[in-house]
Amino acid sequence: MSAVQNHIAADGIAPTREELRQALGWKSVSTVTLYLKRLVAKGRLVVVPHRSRGIRIVDASHSGDGVPIVRRVLPDTSLRPGDHVERTISVEAAVAIFGTRPDFCLRIQGGIATGIGLHDGDLVAVREARDAHGGEMVVASVDGKVAIGRTRLVNGRIMLAVGSIEGAPALLSDEGSDIKGVVVASVRSHKKN
Repeated sequence: MSAVQNHIAADGIAPTREELRQALGWKSVSTVTLYLKRLVAKGRLVVVPHRSRGIRIVDASHSGDGVPIVRRVLPDTSLRPGDHVERTISVEAAVAIFGTRPDFCLRIQGGIATGIGLHDGDLVAVREARDAHGGEMVVASVDGKVAIGRTRLVNGRIMLAVGSIEGAPALLSDEGSDIKGVVVASVRSHKKN
C-alpha cells in the first residue's frame, strides 16, 4: 500500500504494475498483481480493469458504510443514503461480485442503456468521477435524466456516444450535463421478463 501511496505522492499519478515491481524489488509482475488483489479484497484499493495506471486508493472516510445500490442518479443529489438508494451491500460483497470496490452500484432500468449491452435489471459498479477519458463507459445526468454509455472525444470535448439517451449523443461539458462516475464492472440480471 505504501508503495502505491509513495508513487502517487512523488509523481502525481498511479503506478503501473511494472513500476510497483521495481519499487518493491520483486522479480515478477504476477506477484504485484496478487498483492493488488489482496488490497482490493480488503477494500483499500480499487483497480480499474484494462487501465495501466488504474490503481486508486480508497478514501477511508467513506469505506465503512458499504456500497449503495441506487435506482436512479439525480443531478442535484448525493449518491449516499436517501430515497433513491435501493439498498446497501457490504464492501466485501461488492468486491466478491465485481472483483473491485465500487463507490456505488446502479440498477439499470428501462432503456437507459440501449445499444451498449446492458439490460433492464443489470447491475453496474461505478467509481465516482466528475470527468472521463474517451472510450470509458460512464453514468451521467443529462437534462435531469440518467444516461449511461461510452464516451468519445470530439474536437477536444467529451461526448456520450450513441446508445445512451434514445440514441442521441450528449455533450457532457454542457450545462445540464454532469458525469457521476465511470463504470468499472457489471453483472447480468437473471430475472425473467
